[in-house]
Amino acid sequence: MMSDISMSYEAGLDLFDASRYKKALEKFNEVFEKGSVEFQVELTVQGNKSAYYFSVLCMEEDDREYAISYGLDISEKVAMDKTLKESEFLYRTL
Repeated sequence: MMSDISMSYEAGLDLFDASRYKKALEKFNEVFEKGSVEFQVELTVQGNKSAYYFSVLCMEEDDREYAISYGLDISEKVAMDKTLKESEFLYRTL
């Protein structure tokens, strides 16, 4: 699990592997057009694959725009949702 870290835009994008980098870059750039974006992505953190939810907001100060983001590890929620769907499918096929 990642600790609370303040990092630059470029360093934040380093969290994404090559297959997810393009999507993340598009979302981070979209924030400057829309003002905010939210997305879910799977990341490998310290060797473990985890599902993350990201919320990114645009902030302006001294005529400069900043993207402020936070990510939440939602791996347990994703696993529970999958288990629930499987259970519901089995129940319906009885």
